[in-house]
Formats: sequence, C-alpha cells, structure tokens
Amino acid sequence: MPTTLLATKLYRPPPRPTGMVRPHLIARLNAGLHRNLTLLAAPAGFGKTTLLSHWLDGCARPVAWLTLDASDHEPTRFLAYLVAALQTVVPEFGAGLLAALLAPQAPTPTAAVTDLINALAALAQPVVLVLDDYHLVNAAPVDAALGLLLAHQPPQLHLVIATREDPPLPLARLRARDQLTELRVAELRFSHTEADALLSQTEGLSLSAEVVAVLTSRTEGWAAGLHLAALSLRGHQDAAGFVHSFSGSQRFVLDYLLEEVLQQQPTLLQQFLLRTSVLDRLCGPLCDAVLAMPVGTGQATLEAIERANLFLIPLDDQRCWYRYHHLFGELLQQRLPQEAAMDAGAIATLHLRASGWYEAQGLLLEALHHAAAAADPARLAALAERAWAHMDSSFQADAWGRWVGQLPEEVLRARPVLCTQYAWALMDIGQIEASEAWLRNAERCLSAAHSTESASHDGVASMVVVASELLPSLPARIAAARAYLAQSRGDFVAAQQYAATTRDLCAETEPLLHAQATVLAGASQWATGALEAAYSAFAAWVEQTREAGNLAFALASGFYLAEIRLAQGQLREAARLYRQFLTLVPADHEALKMAAPHLHLGLAVIAHEQGDAQAATLHLRASKEQGEQAALIDWPFRWHLAQARIEESSGNWEAALDLLDAAERRYLPNPIPDLRPVAALKARVYMRQGNLLAATAWVAACGVTTTDALSYRREFEHLTLARVMLAKLTRSVIARSRREHVASDQHDVLDLLTRLLAAAEAGGRIGSQIEALLLQSLAYEALDDSGQARIPLQRALALAEPEGYVRLFADEGAPLARLLERERDAGGGMQPYLHSLLNAFGTQAAVHPSSFIPHPLIEPLTAREREVLRLIAEGLSNQELAARLHLSPQTVKVHTRNIYSKLGVASRTQAVARGRDLGFLERS
Repeated sequence: MPTTLLATKLYRPPPRPTGMVRPHLIARLNAGLHRNLTLLAAPAGFGKTTLLSHWLDGCARPVAWLTLDASDHEPTRFLAYLVAALQTVVPEFGAGLLAALLAPQAPTPTAAVTDLINALAALAQPVVLVLDDYHLVNAAPVDAALGLLLAHQPPQLHLVIATREDPPLPLARLRARDQLTELRVAELRFSHTEADALLSQTEGLSLSAEVVAVLTSRTEGWAAGLHLAALSLRGHQDAAGFVHSFSGSQRFVLDYLLEEVLQQQPTLLQQFLLRTSVLDRLCGPLCDAVLAMPVGTGQATLEAIERANLFLIPLDDQRCWYRYHHLFGELLQQRLPQEAAMDAGAIATLHLRASGWYEAQGLLLEALHHAAAAADPARLAALAERAWAHMDSSFQADAWGRWVGQLPEEVLRARPVLCTQYAWALMDIGQIEASEAWLRNAERCLSAAHSTESASHDGVASMVVVASELLPSLPARIAAARAYLAQSRGDFVAAQQYAATTRDLCAETEPLLHAQATVLAGASQWATGALEAAYSAFAAWVEQTREAGNLAFALASGFYLAEIRLAQGQLREAARLYRQFLTLVPADHEALKMAAPHLHLGLAVIAHEQGDAQAATLHLRASKEQGEQAALIDWPFRWHLAQARIEESSGNWEAALDLLDAAERRYLPNPIPDLRPVAALKARVYMRQGNLLAATAWVAACGVTTTDALSYRREFEHLTLARVMLAKLTRSVIARSRREHVASDQHDVLDLLTRLLAAAEAGGRIGSQIEALLLQSLAYEALDDSGQARIPLQRALALAEPEGYVRLFADEGAPLARLLERERDAGGGMQPYLHSLLNAFGTQAAVHPSSFIPHPLIEPLTAREREVLRLIAEGLSNQELAARLHLSPQTVKVHTRNIYSKLGVASRTQAVARGRDLGFLERS
C-alpha cells in the first residue's frame, strides 16, 4: 500500500450557503450522540452527506471525517485512513499506530484495531468520526475490523456511517441495546413544506402549492429528484403541465439514475430489476414465477436489493411485499424494452406469468391487470368470466367492469355469460342504458347458439363460454338483471314480473339467485309502501347471504333493513339494527370495512334527529374516515344528504344547498327507491330561507297537486307541497286580503294534510304521521284557531316521544316553539319531553323566526344591511362593496346572505326589487 494518504479524503465537505437546513433531523442526530453508532442508510440523492455537513457545522464535539472509496477495501489501508482522520482533530492521536500501518510489514487487522481502541480510550474528550460512502468499500475484512471496533467501542468515540447499503455489521445487536440511531428513507424524504422551501429558497423557483404538492408526491420526497426537477423546470413556461408529466424518463433524472444506480449493479441484478419492473408490487414467490427462477431466489434477491437501498420500498412490516420508488420504477420500465431478448412478446410473457400467479393466489384484480397488460384479450375475457362471482360478492364489480370494458367488442359479444356479467357491473355504476344493451346482446348470442343456421347469426360469432356451469341459469340471471333495471327506472310492475320470472326459471337449483329475485321484489314493495313485506324480503336475503358465507352482502343488506325501519319512523329499532350489524363481525373483517361507513351514517342521521349532536358528529366522522373505501355505490350520495340535513338544522342554508347539489351529482340509479328527491329537499331549504318564489317554482316543475291520488313514493313531495301551500296561506292571512282565496287555500291544504295523515297511518309510518300532524297544527294556528291547533300537536307528541324525535320539531322554528310553550304552560302530560324539545330550539327560534312560513319581514334589516342593500342597488360587486365599507369580502357575503334570507329572495335583482317594495330603496 502507498506510504502517503490522500488528504482530500479527510476534509469534511462544507455546508453549502444555499443548502437546506433540516432542524428536526439535526435534533435527531444530536439526540443520538450518547449511543455508539449513527447510521444514515438511503439510496443515492437523499441528502445524507448534506445533512451531516449541516449537522457537524454546529456540533459541539470535534469531528473527524473520512470519505471512502473502492480502493479502501484492504483493512490496513482503511485503518490507516481512519487514524489519519482522527489526527485531524487530535494531532497526536495514534502516531505510532499510523506509522505501523503504513510500514511494509503492517500489523494484523486485529492487532491494529486493538491498538486503535486503546488509543481512543485514552482520549481526554469525546470525538465524532464520520465514514461517508461506506458502501463503496464492499470488503468483508474491513467489515470485520469495523465490527471488532464496535464490539469494544470506548465511550470517547461516536461513529457515524453514511451509506447507500446496509453494512454487514451487528446492527440488530446494537439496535436491541439502544446503541444505534438510524435515519433512513422514511426520515430523509422531504415533506411538502420542506420541498416548498427547497424549491423556492434554494432553487429560486416560484411554484404554486398544488404544483409543489404534485412534485413532492412524484419524487416521493427524494432530494435529488426535487433538485433535478428544478433543473428541468428552468425555461418551462407551463410549470404545472411539466410537473404532472414529470417521470423517470426526464433527461436529468434518467441520467442520474442510470449512472448512479442502475449501471453500478451486476448484470444479473440489473436484469432482475428491469424484468420485475412490470410489477406494481413485488414479493419473492411472485418474482420467482415471473422470472421462472428456483423457489426462494426472488425473496433472497429482494432482501439483497433492500439492503443495497436500491429504491425498493417495503409495503409491510414483515418485508413480504415491496414496490420500487416511482421514478426508479418508471426508469426501469422505460429501459426494459431496450434489454436484449426483451421484445414485446417476451414482456407479454412476463405479464402472463404474473397474471397466472395472481389468479392462483385469488388476487383477481391484479390478475386482470396483467392479462390486459399482456394484450391477450382471450385470456382477459376468460379470466374475467371466472372472476366475476368473487369480485361481485366482494364489491369489486366497478374495477372488474373497467377491465372488461377494454376488451374488443367482438370478443365480448361472443360471450353471453360475460355479457350478462358486464351488464350487472354497468348496473352497479348506474349505466342503465348500456346495461340493457349488453343484456340484449347476451340474448342474441344465446339465440344464435340455438339456431340451426350458420356459425354467425345477427353479427354474433360462435358462442364462447368459459364458466360453463353458469350457462343453464343464464336466462334466470338475465331476468334478474331486467328486474333490477325496471326497479331502477321506477317501473315496479315490470320489476315484480321479472323477479317472478327469475324465481320460476331457477326454482330451487340456484338458491342465492332465487333469494336475489325475492329481494328485488322486496325493493319494489318498499317503493310502493309495503314496508313490512319489504323488510321480510330483505331479512331473508340477509340470512341467505350469511349462510352462503358472504358477510359483505349480509352487512350491506342489513343497512337497508335499518333504513326500512327508519322509513317507518322507528328510530330506536333502526339504531339497534345499525349497532347490531356493526358488531356482527370482527372490526378488522373486510366485510365490515366495506359496510361500516353506511352503518355509521345511519347512526349519525338518527343521533341528529334525536338531538344528540355529539354522537352525530362522531358517527359522521367515522363514516367519512372509512367512506373513501366504501363499497356501496350510494354512500357519497347519502353522506352529502346527511351533511345537508345537519347544515339545514343549523340555519346554514347556502351550505345545505351546496351539499344537496353535490348529492344530486353523485346519485346513481339503483333498485333502492329514492323517496326523498333532492329537488324536494331543496324546496324545503328554500322555505327555510323564506324564498317562497323558488319553492313555488319547484311545485310547478314537480307537477304535484292537491288532487293527486296519493302514493308512498311521492309522499315526501306531497308533504313538501303542503308546506308551500301553508306558507302561501299564512302570507294571505297576514295580508288580510282576498278572503275567499284564503278560504280556498285553507280547505286545500287541510284536506291534503288529512289525506296524507290517513295514508301514513294506514302504512304505519310514524315519521310521516308526525310531520303531517305538526303541519296541521301550524295551519290551524295560522288561522287563529289555537284550540284546534292543540289536537294534532298532542297526537304528534304522543307518537314522537317514544322514539325520541327532536329535530322534526325544532327545525320548524318559532311558530312551533310558541305552540309547544303553550302546551307546556297548560300543564298537560309529557312535561319532561316538552322541556327537552324546547331546549332543542335554543336560539333557533330567535334566529330563524319564519321557519317555513315567510312572514313579511318579521326580522327587520339592520342599519348595516340596509347600507349593503343600497350599494347592491348601485350595482357594486362584493369586492367593491368590501372596499367601500372597509369590510372583508367574507363579511359582505354574510350580510348579503342575511339580506336574502330576511327578504325571502334568492338573487341580487330580487333583493333590490323587494327592497323597493318595502321602502328601503327609492324607486327608479
């Protein structure tokens, strides 16, 4: 070995003036000084050296630095450099040892390490020794020498190792003894805030928060990736477009990963990396199957890659599943076709092997993905046909349908079983017309197969069936699908007929299909108001699916059992059912994870109605947190409805309307009847606002009248109509004009409410009875008949108290509050319940005095609101208003909203006109 040492290897790289200081990591390094070893292990470009440089710049201890390279593979050379590094902070340290190590006859590594340990133990003060780029040494004798030093390390030495690979040192033992501080990829990756600071302060870029967030996600916080992206961004006008397309194929990223990572690996390892890049995630057995390797080879290779920190990210604590860093994976995928022998056919073979392995493991979604990636439509179609039953029962029909939708039409049209399955998948996402088209195609295909004509009939090729056991029951399955479609369209007669046909066709040979037809008939019974019959049908379906082992379907249907009880107004029984199904299976069971958001949502709705705001908030939060994984397609729709209901109760009417708009956009037709149309819900909010004009417009658009034959399906709309009529009646009474019109309106609204009450009583619907009774009471009160108003109010209270209804009363506002106060003061029964109801009104009665009855400006405009209204009349925008009045734009919006509410209008034009009518503004 040379008798002189390269001095530049002993110099610590100074921190860059523009470098990114990371205080929380520096604090971690400082906190680890009492331990023996600090290890920074991460792939290239994660900022290990930069972090150490910043840390050591403020370190209270003397710091020795050694940058290693491949020439340091001999233990005596390594130890000589180590001693020389220590001499930079303690000049007299180990002078005799260094000379011995540089002599022709150097001591053995063991003897040299022993002398080194003794010299360190004699130091008067502690020192820090940094070994940078330790992965380049790659020599077992050096590892053994360093391991000996660690085994007998004196307290005066704190060792720091920065490396791209985990060194073969006794890390587990040090970890168990709390002698090791580790910083790895998870700690070193940049957060969104750090990335923003890096790009703006260090790189001098001005990027929006959204662009920074996307870039941080694309690079996964990789420092070098952020820097390389910044280099690429310079000169780009469309930063957002560039960032969204940023990938491992960008020139700077490509060059860096090729030179610093991929090309540094042995040829066989490069092949492994490139060929397994077709996988979104990796495990040992999967790699064995895809690369046709001996069992165990893939796991051993993955563990070696992880130790080498080659951008491999573990996906579980058992180190079973992994994935590549996004940019590294994209680089590998780009380079794969350039590898020798890796043409399109060879790559397709890799995908087909992956598809086969996933199918054998029951991971059918992944199997479909790789079948599609192999561009093998026959394989994809066959696999999809076999996978449908499992994926449908586990609520993966939407994902299944997306893969099937990629098939060439001629491949799909020749498969009647697959066509029928695809029709069901389309129904599940609300595509009713497309579903119907594929059912017709399945029938044509079956007809062609039974025809004596040629192999091609009506444009359909020879029939292909993979799941042949399903062929005999296919007509029954098509009939069941048509029952679903008819029910979704609101054609309940046809739905019942198709359900009966399904039961006749499958008899007892397909018990689950038979039960499915029964529950579809039950959905029709629900829509027509036969709620007990519907409950029985759904209960039978729940039992059938439980017996078949499909807990996911059982829980989903259990939700609808509770919904039927809720429709009957049985709040306590509905809540019991929701809770029962929540505890039916273990909390970590996949079926419960899919159904829990719906069950929590139901409990939130009931808690809100019963006035338990805390419980409602908790259940809504649980539903929201789990709802992103919700399986039932109508969860987003229902969640927005529930939120709108709460906002409406709080008097936040604009927020309620926004949520109802969002619900409307998310509605998908399905067999469960939509008994509270969003348009009617909006009309009720308009009534709360006092916006009778908008509510009246809904009546005209909806087409309901007081003379309609009543049906359960339109009960909610007729109750809403009664509210609109009552508001008009009240306005006419207050105006004391057109008395003959008042008499007519009085008769019409009371007659409608009487008929609605009778229908609700006949159907056993408690909630509807209570609402009709409350409206009757308010109608009599508006007509100054207080004695008559008490009779329906007392009946409503008697029905509501056992179930704990609160919001149905409290949301009516001041008019009903006054009635309840009189009832309380009269000293009748149910005093505790009356007190709880009146407590629920709180400030509601004062804040929203009009409820659904738009009295002519019972609550006057404040001086500030009149000033805002005058400026609105001048044509000023909200921004101009804010500047003129020295208010924030948000405050102006609040004033505007209050003006609209008090005037009973929905727009600036209407507000100005109403203000002129009331004398607040001069007429133009």
